[in-house]
Amino acid sequence: MANLGAEMKRALRFFEKGMHAEYRGARDRVERIVEQFLATEPSPGGKEEALLLRDLVRHMHEGRQAISQSMLSQYFAPFAYRALAS
Repeated sequence: MANLGAEMKRALRFFEKGMHAEYRGARDRVERIVEQFLATEPSPGGKEEALLLRDLVRHMHEGRQAISQSMLSQYFAPFAYRALAS
């Protein structure tokens, strides 16, 4: 999840700066990470969460940006702290 968070933030930053090619690359990486996560047969809640995050990054370019950098940082902070601690 920490990798997903970093890539989500990268996609949002590129989108906000109008860096479309970079945004598409980050979006594609988000989708690959989500697909890998789903292949591990996560819990139902984990699956829903991963699909929601994938949809958020997919719909940014349609003007349906519903999340900010700070919201993403707050959401993914616990995963990043856990990854750093291990």
